[in-house]
Amino acid sequence: MPKKCVICGDSAVFQIKGTNNYYCESCAEALFSDTKLLVKVEEEAQAFKKFLDQQSEEQD
Repeated sequence: MPKKCVICGDSAVFQIKGTNNYYCESCAEALFSDTKLLVKVEEEAQAFKKFLDQQSEEQD
């Protein structure tokens, strides 16, 4: 399920690590001076997929 920006509702591309706060690119740039400190949503999704794949392999 695509994540939505907590401010404007657009599709989110950034997240504050360890929270459920998601931001679109424009809102993230407006709120945070350095978006490098934020986690890219796609990176988190890929890490989660890798974790699930490993769990599935271990059960086989």
